[in-house]
Amino acid sequence: MAAKDLDDENLPKVNPNESLETISNVFFRKRFGVEKIEIRSETVRDKGIDFHIEVNKESASGGSVYNNYRFAVQLKATNKIKKGTDGSFGIQISTSNISYLLNNGMRAYYVFYHHPTDCFYYDSVKNILDQIKSKNEQW
Repeated sequence: MAAKDLDDENLPKVNPNESLETISNVFFRKRFGVEKIEIRSETVRDKGIDFHIEVNKESASGGSVYNNYRFAVQLKATNKIKKGTDGSFGIQISTSNISYLLNNGMRAYYVFYHHPTDCFYYDSVKNILDQIKSKNEQW
């Protein structure tokens, strides 16, 4: 039996968005020291929160202790940023995701990863909501 060439196989295609999500995840985790920050992934049926992050506190007796100071993060990755005339940039966010993060009951942040520059940008969901409300009071 002759070996088959993989090019002749009917195999699933790589999804560039999934690859970008994996890249952003890896680079995000590398930004934090495990002594001060614990990143807990939302691995089961992510509905809009990618991580819960707990900031550890230095103990007077040495080392770090858990203090339950936590916040939620929704990580978004992109290859393109559309810059505004004021220097800001925008990325499409579903209003249902904003509502979901607000219902979480803890501080929440959007973190945007721009792959070509390997840069992260962030803003709190509260700031984003305030911007939306300034444009549409009924939201």
